[in-house]
Amino acid sequence: MALSTMNSAKGLEFDHVIILGLSNTNMQHLDDENDDKLQQLKRLLAMAISRARESVVIGYKESEKSDLVNYFTNGTFDEVNL
Repeated sequence: MALSTMNSAKGLEFDHVIILGLSNTNMQHLDDENDDKLQQLKRLLAMAISRARESVVIGYKESEKSDLVNYFTNGTFDEVNL
C-alpha cells in the first residue's frame, strides 16, 4: 500500500488507485479549452488513472466536483452516489 500525490505516481503502478477530492478547488484552471493549465490537469488525471492495474475510485462532492469529470467517456465507468 502506498499514499502519494498524482504527480509523484508517475512511472509507478498500483493494483488500486483512489483519487479523493476531485474538486474545482483542487483542480483550478481557466474555462478556455486551450488553457495550458486545463490541458496539464487532464494529462495528470489521465496519468493517475492509468497507474491502476485493477480498479480506480474517484471521489468528489457533487456540489464541488471538478469539470474534469465531464471528460470521462460515458459507459467506461460506474457512477455511485452516496
